[in-house]
Amino acid sequence: MTIIEKLHQLADKVGAETAIGSHATGDAFAQEAIDAILAGPLLPDKTPTLQWKHYMEHFAETQAQLDRLTLQDGQKDQPTVRKSCAYIVSNAVCGAISTTRTFDNVAAEIEP
Repeated sequence: MTIIEKLHQLADKVGAETAIGSHATGDAFAQEAIDAILAGPLLPDKTPTLQWKHYMEHFAETQAQLDRLTLQDGQKDQPTVRKSCAYIVSNAVCGAISTTRTFDNVAAEIEP
């Protein structure tokens, strides 16, 4: 499954839960996203923070996907990739609960 497909899968799950009055998944992802944002993506040695890596692991099935999402591959400085990673995290802070559109503004270049 692609990263974008996994983002859509999360949006579908949160949307279905919201329709029945539950926010469990949306709230959990929002909290993880907040933790990732506050920790930041990278440590001074350019390895991913544990919080960022933990959050991005939800959307990666392969090491190549995880490397892209944690800014560890050859595209780590590419502006569209960096912006897409930022949106993946920031969309969940309120988007998972309010709009469920966790995939908004994530470009195709996010795929390795």
